[in-house]
Amino acid sequence: MKHGNHTIHKHCHHTVWDNSLEPVMSVKPGVSVNFEVHDASGG
Repeated sequence: MKHGNHTIHKHCHHTVWDNSLEPVMSVKPGVSVNFEVHDASGG
């Protein structure tokens, strides 16, 4: 099985929990995803 390595960059952030927001990406089980995140103050 080939494992991909993906990054969700910090410019793809939002500050709400809302299931109407489109996902940034979908991945299959076993695929690695790295997240760049803002701190609690928003960056």
